[in-house]
Amino acid sequence: MFRRIELNVFEAVKQSVTTRQAAERYGVRVGRNGMCVCPFHADKNPSMKVDRRFHCFGCQADGDVIDFVSRLEAVSPKEAALMLAQAFSVPYEDKEPPHRSQRKPRQETPEQRFRRMERYHDAPHGRTGGAAPAAGCRQRHPGAATHRKIRN
Repeated sequence: MFRRIELNVFEAVKQSVTTRQAAERYGVRVGRNGMCVCPFHADKNPSMKVDRRFHCFGCQADGDVIDFVSRLEAVSPKEAALMLAQAFSVPYEDKEPPHRSQRKPRQETPEQRFRRMERYHDAPHGRTGGAAPAAGCRQRHPGAATHRKIRN
């Protein structure tokens, strides 16, 4: 009756693990009030608040649990998410999303190309929208009516 929703590793970790849990797991001592000494800069007094997310009032480091472990262990966000999933036994879907490079580029039909060129040609001075050119521009670039007068 209930369908289990499969989450990718990032979503699964963010929903299952708090930054406080990860900080304690990686050896950061967190007080009852959620404050700790920031591991990202030379800190003597607790200046970082950890809960679902983290924020350091000293160095302005901020982010979620994956950002925290990524910075702490000097690894990529994906590696950090995988480390957390393994450390906290978080189930996740192991499917990779399709890469952008695998998508085929959109092909323009000759009719679409003709309409695009027609819109470009009909726009004032090749512009595809917006207001007419400024007065100074009109003086330097006379319109089609002026060209007809010069030729006749």
